[in-house]
Amino acid sequence: MSIEVAGEVLAEAVIANELGKSGEGASARPHQSCANCGTALTGRYCHQCGQVGHVHRSLLHMFEEFLHGIFHFDTKAWRTVPALIVHPGRLTRAYVDGQRARHVAPLPLFLFMIFLMFFTFSLTSSNGTDSSENTDKGQTFVSTKAQKKIDKKIEASRARVAELQASIAKLDEKSDERADLEAELVEEKARLEGLQTAGVIVQTGSASSPVSGSISVGPDSAASQSKSESKRDDTSEAAIHKNLKDNVPWLSNAAFEKKIKHALENKELALYKMKGAAAKFAILLMPISLPFLWLLFPFSRRFTMFDHAVFSLYSLCFMAGLMSVLAVLGALGWTFLVVMLSMFAPPIHMFAQLRGTYGLSKTTAFLRTIALLFVALCSLLVYGLLVVYMSM
Repeated sequence: MSIEVAGEVLAEAVIANELGKSGEGASARPHQSCANCGTALTGRYCHQCGQVGHVHRSLLHMFEEFLHGIFHFDTKAWRTVPALIVHPGRLTRAYVDGQRARHVAPLPLFLFMIFLMFFTFSLTSSNGTDSSENTDKGQTFVSTKAQKKIDKKIEASRARVAELQASIAKLDEKSDERADLEAELVEEKARLEGLQTAGVIVQTGSASSPVSGSISVGPDSAASQSKSESKRDDTSEAAIHKNLKDNVPWLSNAAFEKKIKHALENKELALYKMKGAAAKFAILLMPISLPFLWLLFPFSRRFTMFDHAVFSLYSLCFMAGLMSVLAVLGALGWTFLVVMLSMFAPPIHMFAQLRGTYGLSKTTAFLRTIALLFVALCSLLVYGLLVVYMSM
């Protein structure tokens, strides 16, 4: 934000400086022509092509144009964004009726707000590497604590085994007490092997790690492990097929099931692709919502698809801005405010925009707001399915 402010300050300084220069030379060149098309100028701008009459030739202005091209947020935006928040219906109606010079067009504003939303998400979302490092640290702490407990039990078990062996050596081979101690010794050795196995599992995080002198892994056990893994994979594929067939049978096909299985096996890659697809296909939210918006006014000749498109774009602009704000508030830990805004801001904004755009009464706008919430849900569902399918 500081870079943007710096760019605006620099732009104002350059404009003031160049206007001063143009004022000094105005008397010397009262009938200047447009440098672009040659038309005689009657004001600051050419009435033929629209180019500004005074052509700047300075390195400072070149840098100002560069900043202006990157952070182009002129006075139109300062009028459009507050109107979008406070008077969305009036803004939409004005643009539809042709009053467009004072405000930013809905499509460019939508693209900017979508960029801002995903940019905010990238800044406020927790870094996957950091979270994985924290998870690893937590797992290491838990493993170390468990390892210490197991080590104590192993030492106690070894001491008990040595004690039993010493007691057995002192007894006669035919005594009943010796037989009881030998049975207890067998049990204690088995317990010791189990503790040693558990210690290796906790230390390495794998149940397949061998313990020297305690576990023997032969070809039969490896074959049985391979069979169990293949059986598990088959069960997973069968479960995917069953869930699709029972819940969404129109998606139950071999190609889609294969994509789902691949996504489940590569969750991080699938999530990365979904984020990219969500940003790439965000523009499709408008055409997806148009048929549903038309159903709110099915046989009205007063409103055209253009009206609904402008309504949809400005509404999506507000929702994208709201998501950006919620992301920042969530990162700051203001959970209560995030919940309240999520619950009340969308329906209130929809009500105000419906009433102002289409000239509805309060009761009619309220009823159509409920229907519009359902429309938004359906549009998001279709959009979500499209993003998931395209990212697989």
